Amino acid sequence: TSHLPMEPPANTPPLLDIIQSATEPIITVDARQRIVMFNPAAERVFLREAGQAVGAPLDILIPARFRAVHARHVERFQQTGISERKMGLGAPLWGLRANGEEFPMEASISQTRSEAGVFLSIFLRDITERQRMEQTLLSNALLHVREQEKKHIARELHDDLGQSLTALTMELSQLAARLGPADTD
Repeated sequence: TSHLPMEPPANTPPLLDIIQSATEPIITVDARQRIVMFNPAAERVFLREAGQAVGAPLDILIPARFRAVHARHVERFQQTGISERKMGLGAPLWGLRANGEEFPMEASISQTRSEAGVFLSIFLRDITERQRMEQTLLSNALLHVREQEKKHIARELHDDLGQSLTALTMELSQLAARLGPADTD
């Protein structure tokens, strides 16, 4: 496997600058699941300043009903280094904004071990807008199917009713012919 050199070339931007300029939220936690890094994109998505987040437990970003499951997942990841959650696969995860709003997100996680300890970096993507668009597309597709079904039913009713009325008219004509003019009184 290839590794990055210990000292980056002189023309490489500092890693922290890259993380801070990323358009997607990046959060790093320590082994106790305390936030140690919270980039500006994370501030925008979670509506929380880095100063409020750094040092706080990761739980402040997770809806209460998911906290126990998430803690077990992170603990398993710390032990194995293998994540069952990859960005874009499976059901979305849920984040918690500072205002209490929950939102769907995708995430991938990586582990770094150093002399300073074990750190987990979480790379997030807020998928609220994408889900909203998918829901709109689904609703439009359902409306289209419903309209097509209405047209089909109307056509069937029209055709069946037309055939029935034609048959009834023919039967009435035959009956009138059999009865003759004198029998109609």
